[in-house]
Amino acid sequence: MLADSWYSCKDIFNASEKAGYSYIGALKTNRVIFPQGHERLGIKLHKFATLLNIEDFDLVTVKSKQYYIYNYVGKT
Repeated sequence: MLADSWYSCKDIFNASEKAGYSYIGALKTNRVIFPQGHERLGIKLHKFATLLNIEDFDLVTVKSKQYYIYNYVGKT
């Protein structure tokens, strides 16, 4: 399932998983995530973004346009 940040929430994540789909979508920057090193309290996405380096991103091409993306798999 592919969605924008408007639809990204725990209920949609769980529903897509229950239906047998993977969820791919954007998150709003005020969301709290729980990446390695922040499992206990979490960290707001906008703060986490400041910790990333260019090497943490993948360059993808869509219709001849290039975008840098970051793949986060984990608890939100």
